[in-house]
This record gives sequence, structure tokens and C-alpha cells, in this order.
Amino acid sequence: MASIGQIQALVERDDEGAVVPIFKKNGDPYLGMDGEPSTFTVVGSESKLYRGAKHAHMRRLQKRARRSGGLTETPEQMAKDSRELIAAAVIAFSGWDDGKKELPFTPENVKELLVFDHIFEQVNVGVQGHADFSSAGSES
Repeated sequence: MASIGQIQALVERDDEGAVVPIFKKNGDPYLGMDGEPSTFTVVGSESKLYRGAKHAHMRRLQKRARRSGGLTETPEQMAKDSRELIAAAVIAFSGWDDGKKELPFTPENVKELLVFDHIFEQVNVGVQGHADFSSAGSES
């Protein structure tokens, strides 16, 4: 039996970071310059951070719809909006470089990495399935 208190406790965990390892299309992990797996640290879809970004996104959609007389989103705009929403849930990353030096964690670098669909999908799964990643991380 699930109580409201138990559900609330689970939702509150969405504000905690969960580390998501990222894999290449062939299933091998991406590795940083130090040989460690490349990761993104994300909050969950019920976190305050993600919900705030989602509400801001909805307000932008409403504003665009009012200006254009309806929703006229292009697939490219929808993809960009999705990347920005998921990027808002990323609170850290490690193991990413430009071939010469490690990339600093910035919103721009996060969005640049999320352009790649296979990376975006894994980070999105991490945000949406946050409890799975945070549970796995707490067992070690």
C-alpha cells in the first residue's frame, strides 16, 4: 500500500542529483580523458528545477501561439525546445572534452552534447527515470 507521505518522499528525491552514464551507439561507454565513464548528473522530472523549466517552456509556447494565431511549431523548434527542457535538468557532467581539454560544465556545452540524439535520449531517460538511477547510485 502506498501512502501520500511515501509518494511525497519519492517526489522529493527528484531534487537530488542522479548520475547517468552515457553510452556510444555501439553500447560502449564514452570515456573521459581520465579513462572514467562520461556522465551527466540530472534531477528528476518532478524536481523543482525541471518543473520550473517546463512551466517557462509552456509560457513561451503560449506566447508564440498568441503571436502567430495558433501553434505553428516546426519540428526543428520542437527538438530545440526539448533539448532546452532536458538541459535544464542537468546539474553537472563529467568526462566530456573537445579532444584537447575537458569541457567546462556550462548550459551551452550541455546543449551542444544534447544535439546528438543517442546522448539526448539517454539523458532524457535519466530525467524521466530518475528514481531508477538514484536508487542504483545509493546502493554502492
